[in-house]
Amino acid sequence: AGVAATTVSYPFDLIRTTLAAQGVPKQYPTLMHAVRGIVKARGPAGLYAGLGATLVTIVPYSALQFGFYDVFAAAFDRARSRPRPGERGR
Repeated sequence: AGVAATTVSYPFDLIRTTLAAQGVPKQYPTLMHAVRGIVKARGPAGLYAGLGATLVTIVPYSALQFGFYDVFAAAFDRARSRPRPGERGR
């Protein structure tokens, strides 16, 4: 899920970063200028420049997130099913 979401949203992140990192004078005054400029210079694949490095970081992040979710969900379920002091078992 993390890889698919990152792949779909990556061009937007690239454009955002490009616009934020440009110096003065601005190379791209608007979002559409940035998109056109990148596509003209590098082709449509240019919108995915750097995606590989991003995916290398997202895979372990997603694995850890799902792994920890399972661990904590199981621990929460066990803690919730224990009787409280002074109560009888359910």
